[in-house]
Amino acid sequence: MSASDTYYKQGLDCYRAKDYISAEDSLKQAVTSDPNNFRAYNTLGLVYWAENKLDLAKDAFTKSNNINQSFTIPLDNLAQIYKQVGNNEACASTLKKIQMLNPNDFCANVLLGDYCRDMGDYQSALSWYREVLKINPKYNLAYLKIAKIKTDNMDFAESNATLNYYLNQNPKDDYAYYLMAKNYVYMNNFNKAKENIYKAIQMCNCREYRIELGRINYQNEDIQEALDTFNSAISSDTDSEDYNYIGMCYFNLHDFNKTIL
Repeated sequence: MSASDTYYKQGLDCYRAKDYISAEDSLKQAVTSDPNNFRAYNTLGLVYWAENKLDLAKDAFTKSNNINQSFTIPLDNLAQIYKQVGNNEACASTLKKIQMLNPNDFCANVLLGDYCRDMGDYQSALSWYREVLKINPKYNLAYLKIAKIKTDNMDFAESNATLNYYLNQNPKDDYAYYLMAKNYVYMNNFNKAKENIYKAIQMCNCREYRIELGRINYQNEDIQEALDTFNSAISSDTDSEDYNYIGMCYFNLHDFNKTIL
């Protein structure tokens, strides 16, 4: 093993252990010993990214890919940084470059799907997620992403069909049950909405899910049950919309002294 590879392994181990100072030192020695060690540059970029040194991270990722253009992982990382800082144009151009260099780059296809969804181009997003599944049929998260797009397109029944398929593979994903509950609300099927939100709450008794249960109860005219659910979920994160629901519950129960407008 060369000296550069030894330093690279040390740096990689330190990065995985979140010892970024030691990782940075070892990886700098790796690229000093061998300026063509593209993997060391990529990992150095990851270290800089973890340290929020984004300009240095972008520079390291660019150097890594310039040394070996068939190694597109650093460009995947670079695209994610551009997305993080809100530079959509640079993110898109980086992803297009990856597609030219390596059409089967799994991460790039996922990111392209996410990018198109964020831009509201749902059909293109669906196409990219389907490409992802061709590359890796076991990437079940793509089905969750597809289901979200179908919800955005107000195709609630198709979204739930996709979620059911996803849950057959991932039965302990509480968030999928939460999404399914919201779809049933849009479909005015409050019994199925409650059935699914209860499953989500059983797995993760978080405030967001309990608030959703309160809204389902309110829309289903189970006012006292809705009020009890909302009151149990009050916290420092409770917003004006939640308090408005509580006020409407009191109003519907004719407890006008407690009504919050």
